[in-house]
Parts: sequence; structure tokens; C-alpha cells
Amino acid sequence: MPPNLRNVRLGQCVITYNSVDLGYTNGGVEVTIKNDAQEVMIDEYGTAPVKSYHKGTRIEVKAKLSEYAYTTLVQVINGAVLNEGSTVDEVTIGQKGGIAIDGALLKLHPSQVTGTAQDVEIYKAIVIGESKLPFKLEGETTYEVTFLALVDETKADGSLLARFGIAA
Repeated sequence: MPPNLRNVRLGQCVITYNSVDLGYTNGGVEVTIKNDAQEVMIDEYGTAPVKSYHKGTRIEVKAKLSEYAYTTLVQVINGAVLNEGSTVDEVTIGQKGGIAIDGALLKLHPSQVTGTAQDVEIYKAIVIGESKLPFKLEGETTYEVTFLALVDETKADGSLLARFGIAA
């Protein structure tokens, strides 16, 4: 198949998690797919693998979020709770260890595209890593969030983590 300029893409995306629009991003959104394999080696061929077995796939999505809103913070900090008050809202953080984290649907929709043909869906994503909330004079107050795809056993083998391109 010859090259096609229509396949060259540029632009940002809208990111939603657990049906909540996470707002503007700064620096884009990055999807990393890592396939892990177990190599089999035998003495006769030294360190050259003679066979390989698929061990699993890991998908991570990193986004630097620009909108500092409590409704967003409670989505991206595990165990955070939004307490809406009559005069002021607050977010409380901190729960006991050992509590299962339920994954939620993470959607990436290219802003410049009509329809869902280029969307990415992670069926069960959780937030991993640390959340840094910088308060400094230089630059915008942004915070990076890393999502990890969990296996969704309700899906068929070959489609356990995510899908790229959603049919209308």
C-alpha cells in the first residue's frame, strides 16, 4: 500500500475518564503499549533466542492536565472524595490500604476528528503513580496523570485491554 497523507495526524485529544471530561491538557496525551515476551535460548545458539512466548501486554496513558478543578481531582486521585458544601467544596484524600481499585472507561477522542473512527478506549483504566500538584509562579498549574489498563474479562481474547477506532 502506498503512503497516504491522510494518515498523517496532528492535534490534541479530549480525554474522559469514568464519563468525566478531564478538561484541557498541556503537552499532549501519550499512549504506551509494551509487549512482554519470554525468550527461550539453548546452549547451541548462545544468547540468540530460538523461540519466544507472549507473556502479556501493558498499556499506559500519560496526560498532563491543565484544569485544576475538584471534579477532575477526585477522578484522578484514588480514594479522593468530593464533599460539596453550601459555601465551599472540599476534597478529602486518604483511605486504608488493601482496598480494590475499580477500573473505569478511559476515552481519547482526537479533537479535530468528527465521529469515533479514531477514538481510543481503555476498557478498565486505573490511575497509578504519584500526583504532583505544583503551585509556582512560573508556568501553568498542571499535573501529570498516568493511567494503567487492567484486563476486562468480559471481553474476548485479543480485546482484553483496549480498542483503537470505534465503529459508528
